[in-house]
Amino acid sequence: MAEKLSDIYSVREADLEADRHHILRMWAMISSSAAPDSQKLDRFYIQNPAGPGVMYILWHEPSDSAVGVTCAGRRDILVGGSIVRGAVCGDLIIDPAHRSLGPSLLLHRIALKRLLEQFDVLYGFPNERAAKAMTIGVTALESALIKMVLPLRASRYLPRYMPKALASILSVPAQLIMNLVLWVRIPRARRGYREEAVDDAFLDRLWDTVASGESSIGVRDATFLRWRLNHDPAARTSFFGIADEGGAPAGYIAYAPKDHSTVKILDVLALDESVFETMTVLFIRSMSKRRIESISIRQCIDLPTRCEFLKSLGFVKLTTSKAFILGNERIRKKLEQNRLYLNAIDSDV
Repeated sequence: MAEKLSDIYSVREADLEADRHHILRMWAMISSSAAPDSQKLDRFYIQNPAGPGVMYILWHEPSDSAVGVTCAGRRDILVGGSIVRGAVCGDLIIDPAHRSLGPSLLLHRIALKRLLEQFDVLYGFPNERAAKAMTIGVTALESALIKMVLPLRASRYLPRYMPKALASILSVPAQLIMNLVLWVRIPRARRGYREEAVDDAFLDRLWDTVASGESSIGVRDATFLRWRLNHDPAARTSFFGIADEGGAPAGYIAYAPKDHSTVKILDVLALDESVFETMTVLFIRSMSKRRIESISIRQCIDLPTRCEFLKSLGFVKLTTSKAFILGNERIRKKLEQNRLYLNAIDSDV
């Protein structure tokens, strides 16, 4: 008689300290360059200012060993003017020897049921296979992040399409053309705003203004941002901020060097779309003066006006990452009206 799945596997909540060796052993099976490690376990899951994360382990009873883990990092989220308990799901791995449909579904089903009892909102950016398991038996809202890039220097891209010698000859006239196109595309910045140094007081004042509205957005106060962005000294995250004529914070762009000549935008917060457009124009001009070769951003598709504005500036779509958002019926109705704002900083990477 065949054994029942429940006799072979069980799912339990992990103790982040006592089960540390199990978690790290399973994470070591992840081949991605962004694979989690002991540093991420400490920083992202244990030292999270919103509270320790929650993990569920898939246990193989015959061998008395852990063969899978799925994780949720806490993320306080503003919904309808109130802060609710949220979490971003990720860092899932199942031992290849146990990666059949039964064990995978068992881990997803039990972990998801318990996580929805522990949190008001869950979201994640699963791959296609994990997405199917994540959404079985539940009603999920779908979103996505579009990765876009704005080329600023011809010398970076010409060698990809022609011999280096020819690219070197054409780089100067090509750059003049790019500068002209950029000058035509980039509108004049709206008056009434100026670039402003960003410190903790700036970040908290801006967040307090945003939090007084009806936005659906993960908390972005100074405590969260410094924790989330400053964990890697090599990344050298910087802020580009703007304020109104009275000095009140209106928005910021958090960015970091991708290499010596390109930057990636990690987070954007603006009081409204006109502020976003003005701030983006000023930021692009600033990066162009610094001879940055390209700017990349991951933009939420639930802001179509913003996506179209970026395209009008010359940003080109590269990839799309789907996002799934889960919550109880009350929260889900609010998120249907005001979709959850997501970008790179909201991921688990």
